[in-house]
Amino acid sequence: MLKLNNPTNIRQIIICSTLSERPVVIENYKAFEGGLSSSELKFLRLVELISTGAKFLISKNGSTIKYYPGIITNNDSNQFEYDCGNERNISYFLYPLLILALFGKNRLNAKLKGITNDTQDISVDMFSNSILPQIKKFGIEGELLVKVLKRGYKPEGQGEILFKCPIVRHLKAINLKERGKIKRIRGICAGAQINPSILNRIISSSREILNDYLPDVWIYSDFQKGNNQEKQKTSPGYSVSLVAEYNNGQLISIDQCSIENGSPEQNLAEKIGKEAALSLLDEILYCGFVDSNSQSMFLTLMSLSEKKISSIRLGRITPFTVENLRIIREFFGVTFKILPEDTQNKELEEEEEEENEKEQNGENQNEDNMDIQDNQSNSNQENKEEFDLSLYNIQHMIFSCYGAGLSNMSRVTN
Repeated sequence: MLKLNNPTNIRQIIICSTLSERPVVIENYKAFEGGLSSSELKFLRLVELISTGAKFLISKNGSTIKYYPGIITNNDSNQFEYDCGNERNISYFLYPLLILALFGKNRLNAKLKGITNDTQDISVDMFSNSILPQIKKFGIEGELLVKVLKRGYKPEGQGEILFKCPIVRHLKAINLKERGKIKRIRGICAGAQINPSILNRIISSSREILNDYLPDVWIYSDFQKGNNQEKQKTSPGYSVSLVAEYNNGQLISIDQCSIENGSPEQNLAEKIGKEAALSLLDEILYCGFVDSNSQSMFLTLMSLSEKKISSIRLGRITPFTVENLRIIREFFGVTFKILPEDTQNKELEEEEEEENEKEQNGENQNEDNMDIQDNQSNSNQENKEEFDLSLYNIQHMIFSCYGAGLSNMSRVTN
């Protein structure tokens, strides 16, 4: 049984323990914070719901957890409802649920209730419009969707989504290092129990900034009405989710939401729209092939993929991602090779130069030397220009790993 002391991400531990079929003991988990939170307890119950034979043993103070993994059945493909509570967003549960459901016995069909948009987690819109389309690059086929049935904001929640996920035999290796250009920006501005004009103000303030860089910007509005009974139960709120679409299939997205119990100045519609546009530009500048919120999802799926080399280009790395890489190494023994993007390009250029030198004829050495001198003088000028522009270039890293080759042996075949 694997022992982990004072970890910070219980979701990733449960994912890796379940898929590797290795029992785990988690000690001193949030010992000074009262142990497991209510949202983490709900996550553990959700894992029990979609599994057969899974068993959790939790100490009285909630800081020591023993987990014996079972077989993922996805409730035998029967639709079920689950209340995620009002502490964390539904996307907090979607992240581990998606990875586990892919290796289940049957496809998953679930209706989840709770918070759909908040300031702590990514929204279900971002999960649906950015993460799901991109993970299909791992060879995932079938109906994979997140459909928002009803919006839910803090503190009351009352939101609903429909989540459907197919199963896979194995995940394919990926190679996502290509740089692309942005072709358009799409978004959705949602609200509930508010004046509909607020959504128009958010959209206008976002487009004022984004249209300076790209003409093809379109943000849809999703205003939720409701009867008198629903108005009494649901909380007012509004949010905006933006997605930058590239010509190489790359998607970069961000979220911005009104603050619960925030002041009128903090929740000003124009401010939220402006911050959303600036956050998207910031994410475009610093991110790699995927945005910072999708890093852990992709690296986890890469480690589980077939026994081939997978690579991806990433920008700034979050502490959440670093912790997840350590957990992946503990359970699967998969380590990532991390190199700056420039080093790989330089290696390719050096190989091409060596091949060109071998093909040169001895009779043209003098002429070639003159050409080389001219090229060197030109390259010096280019290097000066590149040096000036390097202040605006962000260093990207290439993450590569050899997949663990995880196969779904419990799936039902026709």
